[in-house]
Formats: sequence, C-alpha cells, structure tokens
Amino acid sequence: MEDCTQVKALPDGRAVSMTAFEAVSFPEFSGELAERRNGFLQTVKEFYKLCAGGDTMLEFLWLSDEAKNQTYVCNVRIFCILG
Repeated sequence: MEDCTQVKALPDGRAVSMTAFEAVSFPEFSGELAERRNGFLQTVKEFYKLCAGGDTMLEFLWLSDEAKNQTYVCNVRIFCILG
C-alpha cells in the first residue's frame, strides 16, 4: 500500500500530520447481521479510544461502486483518515 502520510509545519512551530488508509477487512465479520454490526461497532470504539485525548481526529469515508455479475448490488470500500 502506498504511504500517503502528510506532515505540515504550522507557523507557531508545531506540526500536524495526516494519513489515510483503506480498511480492507475487519475481524469477526462473519455470521448474522447483528454479529457483524457488533464487530464493526467494537472496531469504531477502539478508534474512539485512540482519539479520546483530543489531539487526534478520525474520519470514515465510505465509497460504493456498482457490482457487476455478483449477487450483491455494490462493493463498499471504507477508508480511514487519521490526523
């Protein structure tokens, strides 16, 4: 995966950094819908703990593309932007 981390110097001498990555899989995402939802929510809670200090920001970007010749309607891609 390509490294897309960016670091910028601020006028006051501090620095700000941002990176983005695609979440290609999540643990415990098998079984019924409720189990998959709980697995995803646990992942989000872990990210929330990471950002709880106030100096970190996390955003999710959801993209969907039409799926062709599949039993499902679209492919969903999830990206995380961490700053």
